[in-house]
Amino acid sequence: MKKTWTIILIVLFALACARAVRPKGLYQGKFDTASGEKFSMRALKKNHTNVFYFISPECPLCVNYAKDIKDIQEEYGNDSTAFIGVVSGSDYTPQDVLDYLDEYDLDLTVVMDPNFRLVQFFKATITPEVFVVNNKSKVQYTGKIDNWAVSLGQHRQVVTEFYLKDALADIGSGVPVRLDQTEPVGCFIE
Repeated sequence: MKKTWTIILIVLFALACARAVRPKGLYQGKFDTASGEKFSMRALKKNHTNVFYFISPECPLCVNYAKDIKDIQEEYGNDSTAFIGVVSGSDYTPQDVLDYLDEYDLDLTVVMDPNFRLVQFFKATITPEVFVVNNKSKVQYTGKIDNWAVSLGQHRQVVTEFYLKDALADIGSGVPVRLDQTEPVGCFIE
């Protein structure tokens, strides 16, 4: 009997440890996209910069920021900078995501992250939340898109800080990102 309990405890401990293991690298593995294709993370390694944009189709701030993300993607997206949307968990179907992209005219590859692998890698907690990453998996900026949203339900009349744009401009100019982290505001990732 004692031997059985020991084996059970060892197995439970091993399972707990396995869940706590952080993914080995950002640019490993494949994800399904909202459009039903397989997306290899390795393909992003060729880019100088990748912007991961955690979204939730029904989060009011993700709706409010859709045009801003579209504009930033049009301004900074190119052969060496990719924008990747991430929808984590299982609350939204691929069709929900496609409807969101269509409604707000976003041309964005969105990966479905039902097991929270990217959430765990980045330690993402909020939507919308962005992570600007180089091809060596180093996060160069994380946080808000700009300072419009002060808190849930409270926003500024005029945007005075453009955090994501500034980070991308700094990277494009070859200088260190001046402000590499801000506190995101939005809906909790569940």
